[in-house]
Amino acid sequence: MEDLKFSLLAIDALHKTIFCADGTKGEILWEVNYPANHTITELTVDTAACKAYLPAVDTAGRGALFTIDLTAKTLTELPLVLPHPLQFALLPEKQAAYLVDAQNTLHAINLADTSITAWGRPEGEDIACVGLEADSQGLYTAWEQGENGMIAAFDLAGNLQYQHELTGIPTNIILAGDRQILVPFTTTNYTKEGIIIIKQNEKNDTTAVITTKCCLCTNSASPYAIYPSHAAISPDGHTAYIVNEESASLTILDLTTAKITGHIQVGRSISYLHILPGGKFGLASSHMFADLCLIDLINGKLLSTTNTSREILGYIAIL
Repeated sequence: MEDLKFSLLAIDALHKTIFCADGTKGEILWEVNYPANHTITELTVDTAACKAYLPAVDTAGRGALFTIDLTAKTLTELPLVLPHPLQFALLPEKQAAYLVDAQNTLHAINLADTSITAWGRPEGEDIACVGLEADSQGLYTAWEQGENGMIAAFDLAGNLQYQHELTGIPTNIILAGDRQILVPFTTTNYTKEGIIIIKQNEKNDTTAVITTKCCLCTNSASPYAIYPSHAAISPDGHTAYIVNEESASLTILDLTTAKITGHIQVGRSISYLHILPGGKFGLASSHMFADLCLIDLINGKLLSTTNTSREILGYIAIL
């Protein structure tokens, strides 16, 4: 831990501030206020770590997009008329962002001229977007549809490239480098939760592998929910840590062999995991507890949790 140096950007929903903290010392370096009548729905930092983007919704249901200049430490609201942003993805090298609104319509945002274009939505009354990711090749979306779901990939002009039907209920979508798409999924009876791995540029309906058993209760007569909800990728791109929000655990997945190699019982609900520099430790946030915890990924144990009066939202960024 002596050589581990990082800072983090987080949202304090109780005091309506965004703050930057020294990750090793726990000291607040600076913070800025955001409007009290807004709720932030995501936090994303550009690849140069110069600017943060924070979609939000006000008490009247109107969307907004705030930015923070991380050098000047100033908050600005972009001159955009946005719908309620449920999902958000940033593509800074293209000066673009994407969102899905409360009606499950996909939108493209041109950050250069602050314009927004609606791309439409998939067919179906019971469909809901649960994940959105973007890279230089396209846009990737995960959709819940009843007891099943699908993923759909678009080019950066909004044209559908391919679609995969899923037999489980997706909870998120994560890009693992430029090769694979990870889709955590659950089911209504919790007996076959896990992760679906799809080759990123495959246009047929064949998934690379599906892990279908509850990794923590394979010997249990009464399987319980683990609810895989997120995944963090190791710096070398070979390992994925699957966040099981309900069972308060991590599943370790070898992305090269597509096999589970271990589990970490955290012992408290976590929602997102961020791998710290060096890859030995992870910082997890929790929607349930509104705090952060430090996890030793090598030895598989919880090291510490934050103890402050702040209500830290699950959306954080490592700088």
